[in-house]
Amino acid sequence: MFFRREKGEGYKYFSFLLPPFCILYINHQAKPYEGGIVTYVITGALVFTDKVNFLQKAVIFHPSEPVFLLLKRSSKDSKRPNEWDLPGGNVIFGEIHLESIRREIHEETALKVEDLQIVQVATGFDREHSLYHFFIGYRCVAQNTHVNVGAEHEQFEWVTRDIAKTLLHTGYLLELLDNLD
Repeated sequence: MFFRREKGEGYKYFSFLLPPFCILYINHQAKPYEGGIVTYVITGALVFTDKVNFLQKAVIFHPSEPVFLLLKRSSKDSKRPNEWDLPGGNVIFGEIHLESIRREIHEETALKVEDLQIVQVATGFDREHSLYHFFIGYRCVAQNTHVNVGAEHEQFEWVTRDIAKTLLHTGYLLELLDNLD
């Protein structure tokens, strides 16, 4: 992995060359926000292949209780039927990542969220399919609790982290939960 850091007006700029085909540019705000939270902003990515799966998921916290939202995938889902999942999905080509995650959250839950923060960035390469995977995990807070699940899901539950760990079976989602602290 190639790493470069530059300084500019109150920001540090990071760029990563992620094997095999992607350069990711990240702004890191020099001063933490209230509560010591540091913000990372992905300002761009150069991808040198069209075989990329860019996936984003969000842990959406309840506005007044210590629980977050899980969605149960449809029984007709082709990839993971009847499995519990976090809201989110694939970034459409040409779409900005923050617009994409907000769109996915709204499509899947009808919720609006605030305090959207990156918690995890993960990459991988599937040699068998020559497919590069890029994942961003977020945390945020729902502005209300009126969930309306979209066509891709059949059910929702507000759950604790311990319960979520028994319902989720995908490694990168479990890792996202571990990175919430």
